Amino acid sequence: MVAVGGILPAYGETGTGAYPGQFRDSGGALQRWDGSAWVSYPSALGGIAPAGAVATASYTGQYRDTSAGVLQRWNGTTWINYLPSPTWTDYTPVWGAETGTAPAIGNGTLAGSYARLGTVVHVRIYLKIGSTTNLTAQDVNANWTFRLPVLPVATPTWKLDGRVLNAEYFDSSTGLLYQGSGLLAVTGSIGYVRSVRDTLANSDTIWDKSAPVAWGTGDVLSIHGTYECAP
Repeated sequence: MVAVGGILPAYGETGTGAYPGQFRDSGGALQRWDGSAWVSYPSALGGIAPAGAVATASYTGQYRDTSAGVLQRWNGTTWINYLPSPTWTDYTPVWGAETGTAPAIGNGTLAGSYARLGTVVHVRIYLKIGSTTNLTAQDVNANWTFRLPVLPVATPTWKLDGRVLNAEYFDSSTGLLYQGSGLLAVTGSIGYVRSVRDTLANSDTIWDKSAPVAWGTGDVLSIHGTYECAP
């Protein structure tokens, strides 16, 4: 016996609850009588059950952690991996060159942002040439590279071979917009976009300081798209 609102002590078999909402100490966890069964609390009611604690949920909408660190939700029949809504995160890409002097942004702008949902990464990279960006010092065949925020999947090889992100170059002196694409690449444990060039078969020249036309102050390169990353 225990007063209304009290917690039944861990002593033998307490049987059914006296009313929905009654609590008892099971000897290892706090439990609540839901009207038909004792349910562990708080991990089963509104909380997240720890990995290995719950095989079958007590109610639809219950959450649990897994040994792999994945949050799951019980849909009434089975556990479904739960992924929260992604948010954009800013990052600064590393602007490099495979040949010659490395680019230096100077008073230009180099920025990026990305959103990750599971193994899907959405990314956008923005480059605006400034008056002190070191274009003159760079090689005309530099093959610019831009570091990605998350490493792309490279195994099996077909998942990386020929995969591209979209690219646009805006020539501020003429107001013309050039359409291109850049290849995804992995070196060591770092992912890049490289070999940015025309999307259509107009030219195979890689976009550097002199292509698709001579770059100048105020010109903009935008790279964006979606790729697969590791879990």
